[in-house]
Amino acid sequence: MFLELIGTKTFSSKGPLNPNLTVLREVLITFAAFHPKIGYAQGMNDILARFLVVFDSEVETYWCFSHYMSKIQEDFTEEGMVRKIELVVELLEEMDLELLQHLRQHDMGDLMFCHRWLLLGFKREMPFLDSLRCFEILSSHHLELSSLEAETARRKQTMKEFQNYGICC
Repeated sequence: MFLELIGTKTFSSKGPLNPNLTVLREVLITFAAFHPKIGYAQGMNDILARFLVVFDSEVETYWCFSHYMSKIQEDFTEEGMVRKIELVVELLEEMDLELLQHLRQHDMGDLMFCHRWLLLGFKREMPFLDSLRCFEILSSHHLELSSLEAETARRKQTMKEFQNYGICC
């Protein structure tokens, strides 16, 4: 019953008659059965819906969802989400310290308002197709601190090469 309610919210455009609801329910039940340590957690349906729309195949949807969940399963634990929020704080310290200071001045420095954004990849904050694009970008991990460090190192190397050739920057 619970998964049916969730499915109705996920694919509300056609209501409870949407054929995707059955697939959504079956994939979530199968996933929970084969991954008892992860099981089912609120929000997984939102993530799964993206795979189902892109692949339109229950089998491909299941395997891609399973693989993705194996990578982000920690995000569905309290410790995992705290760590993810800490990483956002680190990114803000590097990329936009002024914004982070502003948030701290207004008692929002813990960034708990980001929880749903981070867990669901902004699915509920924008139209579905836009959230699908956002999900793809976020899944590329381009905003991780290691990516920022690599980009910074690349820029320094480029500047050094320009200086070696006498090009002023």
